[in-house]
Amino acid sequence: MGLKEHRENAPARIGFGVLTVSDTRTEATDAGGDYLVDAVDGAGHACGWRDRVPDEADRIRAALVEAVAV
Repeated sequence: MGLKEHRENAPARIGFGVLTVSDTRTEATDAGGDYLVDAVDGAGHACGWRDRVPDEADRIRAALVEAVAV
């Protein structure tokens, strides 16, 4: 399949999730997460899931499992 065919068959809208891993960021200070959500929305796609977790392996793993289930 060439680029033209790929673009013709690609979905017009894609769903995304944003996970911020930080011990210091909060909803009010997560500028990077806000930027990603705005960029996804601005490109005509959808951010259907967002979370922030501390930099702890078990919390990151649990958040990723949740994100994949959405």
